[in-house]
Amino acid sequence: MSRITSRNLPLDVMISSTSRDLPLHRERATRVVLKRGLYPRVMESLPAADRDAITVSLDMVNEAEIYVGIFGRRYGHIPDDPRNPDGISITEMEYRRALERGIPVLCFVMSDDHPAPATVKELETFIEQSEEGKKKLRALIDEITSTRVVSFFESDHELGEQILNALYDEETIEKAKSFLPPGVLEAFEQATPPPAKDTIPTKPEFYARPAYAGGMGFVGRKAELTRLDAWAQAATPVMVVEAIGGQGKSALTWHWVERNKGNFDGVVWWSFYTQGTTMTDFLRHTLAYVTGRPLDDVPRDDHEARTELLQALRDGRYLLALDGLERVLTAYHRLDAAMIRDDQVEEDKRAATNPRDTETLAQLLTAAASKILVSTRLFPRAWEARYGGHHENTAHILLEGLSPEDALALAEQAHITVTDDGRVTRFLERFGFHPLVVGALLGVIGNPRNRRFHRSFDAWLDANERDFSLRDLDLRGRQTHIVGYAIAGLSAPATELLARLALFRDAVPYAAMTALGVSADPQAIDGLLLELEDSGLVMYDPQRDQNDLHPVVRGYGQDLLAADERRAAFSRLYDYFEAQPEEDYDAVTEVAQLNRSLEVVRALQGAGRLDDALGVYKGFGRTLFFNLGSYAHMRALLEPFFPDGLDAPPALANARDRSWVMNSMAQSLQLAGDPAEAVPLYLAAVAEDLGDSFAAGLAVKLRNAAKAMLESRSSARARRLYAYSLRVALAAETDVNNNRLNVMIGAVSRGDWAAALEQYGADKDNADDGAYVRYRAEMAAARDEPDALDILRRALEMNLNWRRVRYVMEIHYAWALYALGQGDPAGALPHAQEAVRLARQTNDRIQGAALAVLGQIHAALGDFATARDYLAQAGRAVCSPIFEVERELAAAHVHHLAGERDAAVERALAAYRLAWADGESDHPDHKPGYTIWWPLHRARALLAELGVTPPDLPQFDPATIPADRLPIEDDIEAFIAELEAKQAERERKKTESTDEGD
Repeated sequence: MSRITSRNLPLDVMISSTSRDLPLHRERATRVVLKRGLYPRVMESLPAADRDAITVSLDMVNEAEIYVGIFGRRYGHIPDDPRNPDGISITEMEYRRALERGIPVLCFVMSDDHPAPATVKELETFIEQSEEGKKKLRALIDEITSTRVVSFFESDHELGEQILNALYDEETIEKAKSFLPPGVLEAFEQATPPPAKDTIPTKPEFYARPAYAGGMGFVGRKAELTRLDAWAQAATPVMVVEAIGGQGKSALTWHWVERNKGNFDGVVWWSFYTQGTTMTDFLRHTLAYVTGRPLDDVPRDDHEARTELLQALRDGRYLLALDGLERVLTAYHRLDAAMIRDDQVEEDKRAATNPRDTETLAQLLTAAASKILVSTRLFPRAWEARYGGHHENTAHILLEGLSPEDALALAEQAHITVTDDGRVTRFLERFGFHPLVVGALLGVIGNPRNRRFHRSFDAWLDANERDFSLRDLDLRGRQTHIVGYAIAGLSAPATELLARLALFRDAVPYAAMTALGVSADPQAIDGLLLELEDSGLVMYDPQRDQNDLHPVVRGYGQDLLAADERRAAFSRLYDYFEAQPEEDYDAVTEVAQLNRSLEVVRALQGAGRLDDALGVYKGFGRTLFFNLGSYAHMRALLEPFFPDGLDAPPALANARDRSWVMNSMAQSLQLAGDPAEAVPLYLAAVAEDLGDSFAAGLAVKLRNAAKAMLESRSSARARRLYAYSLRVALAAETDVNNNRLNVMIGAVSRGDWAAALEQYGADKDNADDGAYVRYRAEMAAARDEPDALDILRRALEMNLNWRRVRYVMEIHYAWALYALGQGDPAGALPHAQEAVRLARQTNDRIQGAALAVLGQIHAALGDFATARDYLAQAGRAVCSPIFEVERELAAAHVHHLAGERDAAVERALAAYRLAWADGESDHPDHKPGYTIWWPLHRARALLAELGVTPPDLPQFDPATIPADRLPIEDDIEAFIAELEAKQAERERKKTESTDEGD
């Protein structure tokens, strides 16, 4: 028999059979046709219509290009109708109409060895009861078997294999194609797939991105559905359905949404399981949906989009379902999040990875008339009450296993017989009635490889129950054991396919199947996928033609391959993703638009080709850093370069690459608001550059480490490293200007005006450099210089022209502080607002301080409600340690203006202690010391206004420097000495050459 390789064709397949007796067989046939890439026509899929059964049935045959007839032991309904003078059944009518049309007719007849149902009631449905029907059935089957090539099946699984085989026959397909209307096949073959662009429907049409494609059918959960119904009528805006993996939280929420979507002005289902999707995407797409605007017209800034969306949610009644919200939390924010088992999760990491997401979650609590339904493995910290428990605006369902009745209903739905209900439920109770576990067991019992059990749970227990005592395992361990048992029951090729599917982070499109290296034969792949679906381990989405694994299964499946097999499989994934069109990095506005590049890097990392992976990452790392400010994604992509943890060097061949990766990882940590964690990585990068004698890189890493130390309020160390970086730059004659600037930054921070002016005046061009003028402006504002406003204005204009967003933001912030100091809160307001806007846009570490200062301004203007709202936002926003000082100080001012003296004193003292850092100093070589000067100066003034004496804190003691020195400083000084000696030698030779010339 000749074979074909084309899988998708515009062919309709009529599936004809009696229905009540063959539900499993019809379901199997439908799945096989879909898997083949064709279009099944079955009575079950038709909508209700005012047409008789004969018309509907014959129309379906008339519109099909292939007929599949399944003949069991019932003859079927014989309509009493003038159009049926021979008194034949509708099933026989369909068969004869297919013969009249001449389309391919594929017939499958039940074998005498096909097992009959176990109960008398089922047997009555399974076998024809009337004598007339029996006679006509025998005649029909005799005719079919004597005139046609027929396949005999002993089970629904065997039927599926036979249908799949027939639908891959070349002669059958070529004949079927001849019945297509003119031009259909040509148009289908010439059509190019539409771009993968999200289409946002018009409300109130349901917007699902993407639709949920679960495995098992939904059963039961009556108590949980009742609670959801009650929540929908209550005032509480947020409902959190929390559960470990596999408990069916997505299935429950999807079922409830489907059942209730008509009760809202619009409904959005948003899955965070889709790779690359972010909370920003959710905000923008949902806003486009509720407002009816094109996505391109929706703000890209989180704050703007969130503000508009919340207003719409308050004005209307919408339902937003956020599926898999744990993916935005720290515990799951990693490239392999889809593969993490519950026993691998750090459950205390429940904060949002991105502080912007924390703010979004907090604001969703104010959605008023609308409803936010969430499924998640972890309850988000943003929705916890301050002193424990859940926020009053949230309801909570901790989803546990099925009820015994639901578990039995699931078995019935899977056509698994249960005779002793008590025995079966007692066994399932050992596994907490975990739905995924129940489904996996039902898949094992129904597997044709286990035909001896006759789809009987009781028979399976007779053979296997004693092997599943598992008393030494906790509940999660028992559940994992069952998943492993289900996988062990697969055929070897199916197990291999499952292991490779588990390497994908997302649902696997059919087009990627050949990249898995299991088989190049579509029919073989389809057969294996059907086996995996039957096992309950793989879910198929026919609308998107994708196969997906539950995270529990994916977490287990990824360990099935040996190390060399995994590397080979990832190499194949690399070939698959690398062949896809490259992204335009300059046009990227969302992380999801980088999916191809993300997957290429991950595949190379999985293949052990870390040096190649770094080469690809460098191509778009700047986009993540500068365009998207996605520091969390940077960290997730960079972590695999550290297979032994961040305390060990990256596993890269080249020292400069190792240094580059450590520096980039440190930047991702620092800019996400954790400079203290960044310092060791910067210093490790310094060590790499020292070992490589790479002076230009060393100067960069030293100043980055110094800035991280400064932000960590380690001011004295920061000064030493800034000085080292400048000495390296001067001696190596590399990037001197940037290093002078950073020395100036440190000097301005600690109030060492003489040192700051020295660097500012070191080069006449510095007065025209926007970066230098930005810090000169901060210095002028801090010192209240007479021309401070002119310098601030000049700094702002220069950096606006240069499009330096961070400097523009920081200048606005300094201007707002200066105006407040001048008693002009109205003048400060627009600058603080712009600082907050830009900080939100870039997710900058100054954000918490900027919001708090905006609150201080509103308090000064008498709007205390708004002031407190901004303080609350400031507490949730990203804020590095150096800006915590400003946040505390601004909060102290708000409390003071509100007449809350005790709170004002507490926050002012906290600000003073934080700003003290390493302390003031009277020592001539260390004067004025190593404080964060400007907020310390203002905290001292506020304490005086409150009538409180500042705390007596220890001054900086230069004698502590030797003990405080970093071990690496000796190596740094030795390297600098060598550089300076070489520089002196160059100067000597240059002088001698000049003298000889004279």
